[in-house]
Amino acid sequence: MFAELFYPKELKEMVADLRAKDQLDSNALERMNGYIYWRIFIYFCCAVFFAIGGIATAQKGHIAISLIFFSSISVFVFYCKAELIRMLKFYPVLYLNGETTEGIVSGLFKKGTGNSILPTGWELRYKYKVNLNEYSSSTKFIPRWIVKPAYQKNDAVTVFYDPDNPERSVPYVPSLYALFYLKK
Repeated sequence: MFAELFYPKELKEMVADLRAKDQLDSNALERMNGYIYWRIFIYFCCAVFFAIGGIATAQKGHIAISLIFFSSISVFVFYCKAELIRMLKFYPVLYLNGETTEGIVSGLFKKGTGNSILPTGWELRYKYKVNLNEYSSSTKFIPRWIVKPAYQKNDAVTVFYDPDNPERSVPYVPSLYALFYLKK
């Protein structure tokens, strides 16, 4: 599958293990791969926009502006790939293998602009304790089309964390859980 090219090592191993044990939910895997395809489509469209901008400005003789457009493509592609791999590295792995604790929502913030081509999203910030140590984290960015988390400041939230590194965590957001939990 094309989407598997973007799987980080941990996710590849987890999918192979679930397949071997006949515990892989193929519908959940298709949903997650659909998310990957959608993100790649958005990234590709933006890269094409930058390329067209670079070509158009070069034809008008604005070489410096054209170089800015073309250099933006590589920076944008690098950022997008890193962001996608970060999501795939944490959410599926921690939802399946992480331990849970209760946390508190410290804030829910709107990200992006409402009038842009790219979807507006949300950032959920939360705090939690593991072995008397307090940690803070956030979702970074949840696209609007996934769904707005139904949390308010100071609400309780279940947090999935890596027992070997409790700073690695993800909150329970029903739409993200449905997207990234791959076990039957």
